[in-house]
Amino acid sequence: MTFATLRLGKTSVEDIRLIDAQESGILTAPMTISVVCTQVPADLLPGTYTFLWLGSDNSKGMPTTWKQGFKALGVVRSIDRGEKYNDESTTVVDISYIFPDAVSRTDILRDAPTAYYWCSTLPVIGLDDHSNQTIRMITQDSERSELKAFFFVLRAVCPDFRQDSVTAYPELEPLFDYTVPNPRGFYGEETAAHEYTREELMAMDNKEFIFTSLDMMSRHRLFNGYTLPALESREQCSLLFRHNNLHGILYKRPAGTTDEEFRAGMHDESGRPRYYADTYSIGEDEYYVSSQWRPDREDARGAFLDWLFELLLTIRFETGLPTSFERNRIVFGAPGTGKSHRLNEDKDSLLVDTNGTYERVTFHPEYTYSQFVGSYKPVTGPTGEIRYDFVPGPFMRILVAALKSGRTESPQPHLLLIEEINRAKVAAVFGEVFQLLDRSDSGASEYEIHATEDIRKYLISELGKSPDSLRIPDNMFIWATMNSADQGVYPMDTAFKRRWSFEYIGIDENDAEVGGIVTLGHGDHARDINWNQLRKALNDTLAVTYNINEDKLLGPYFLSKQVFAYGDDQRMASPEKFIAAFKSKVIMYLYEDAAKSVKRRLFEGCDASKYSSVCSAFDETGIEIFGSDFLAKYNDFER
Repeated sequence: MTFATLRLGKTSVEDIRLIDAQESGILTAPMTISVVCTQVPADLLPGTYTFLWLGSDNSKGMPTTWKQGFKALGVVRSIDRGEKYNDESTTVVDISYIFPDAVSRTDILRDAPTAYYWCSTLPVIGLDDHSNQTIRMITQDSERSELKAFFFVLRAVCPDFRQDSVTAYPELEPLFDYTVPNPRGFYGEETAAHEYTREELMAMDNKEFIFTSLDMMSRHRLFNGYTLPALESREQCSLLFRHNNLHGILYKRPAGTTDEEFRAGMHDESGRPRYYADTYSIGEDEYYVSSQWRPDREDARGAFLDWLFELLLTIRFETGLPTSFERNRIVFGAPGTGKSHRLNEDKDSLLVDTNGTYERVTFHPEYTYSQFVGSYKPVTGPTGEIRYDFVPGPFMRILVAALKSGRTESPQPHLLLIEEINRAKVAAVFGEVFQLLDRSDSGASEYEIHATEDIRKYLISELGKSPDSLRIPDNMFIWATMNSADQGVYPMDTAFKRRWSFEYIGIDENDAEVGGIVTLGHGDHARDINWNQLRKALNDTLAVTYNINEDKLLGPYFLSKQVFAYGDDQRMASPEKFIAAFKSKVIMYLYEDAAKSVKRRLFEGCDASKYSSVCSAFDETGIEIFGSDFLAKYNDFER
């Protein structure tokens, strides 16, 4: 017998909808579909059993009206091959069985995580499978491509799968004869293991429940520097699981205790034992196990099982989160063009109606990798002692939040906002994280890095486990602002830039509400000035007359709304505030930065030898400090 997977996508939407609409179970008559695709395997022959996967109708990660996953089982009737491998071929499949619900990788991880290990390199559902090939053969070419394990996990998700599929195809019966072994290298020798559901665990008596749960943790290598201290701590067990006992769930005999002291530590004040006499081995240590469980109380076991099953979930970097936003983006433009404002609005749009989170950080010349990613730092312990712990930076905090969310059925977006990204030496700040910025079509990192020991331990403390290699998940977004014309900025190399989507905000974008009329100057020099017209006249002078680059010009919000706020009569509410801001911000910026090399020519209407002289002249003569030619230009803009 040969087996294959067939992924239906955007060219087979009608077939997807027909399959999804069928009643589950054995069809009264086979349903026939015809699929046209390239790269049909040479091993695909009539009679090949084919599992049909309902895929996406788009390439942007947008949600579909149907659940994506394995939905049907059929047999290839015929193949009309093209002359060459990359030519179109037509494959006809007769479907006889429909799953009650499409079976996704998440379903399998939830109901049969150990068995999944043994089929985790199979097409479509494989851990590292990113191929979009429509038809692929199921080949048992490694220990993790076991066909019987695949049938086992399908049955674990859909209990009627065995009976219905064997009724439709009796020859499949031997494939259900399978006992799940422990993955090699796990604790102890290879032994038979059953994947218990939450309901089965809840129905067990006290001792079977806790020892079976500990066995599951052992098989999945979940005893580590995070889980063991939690299970040994009375306070942590009470906080995490609402489990109250003399000690934690696990109790190790303290060194140096007498038999009498030890027995006293195992019994309550009435002399009743609170721990089982049988011990549980973890590594070289023997633990006594709490006996205080109640099968008739959800709250006595529920929190512990929630914790256990979360640990069993695989860390996912590709969650399928749909979005219209770029994952890595840098918004740039002249000062005051509203870069931060745009990202703030987009942040609200990204996170609306979600449980997603964000952090905002501002880069500066002294900002370092240890601040951005994390490092060991001295912290004060609960009893006042000083110890060194790994303290995560904003990048690591958002990464962990995204990874936690990615383990759930409903992944949420998580956003890192970086203000003034080029004020720091980005290559040094990002370090090896730089490699992760390349995003694949899925939105996750194209390439991976090996986590350092510090980061690995931190991930274990937060997630209960650490991936062998690290990637940025597709539900993590990194957005930044940049102004290349600012003083004190560092250049970005081409390799760093090409990993970002750059968005430019024009000098006059979003200026519809910018304006306000204010009287500048005194006596014969007094005149009413519109701020937006003045800004445009200054920009035109800088760009046309003095060839100043656009990123040095004045954006609409170089001065904030509060400074130029105006009423229905268009007059500014606080002229004094505008005048003070114009001197301290606009004149200062032009004098010390944008027009520094031409300041005597720009301020030709006054003494430009000192900044204070220009400000004094502005108080008296208003915009006449820029000379008669500028006044004519301003009047042209006014008209």
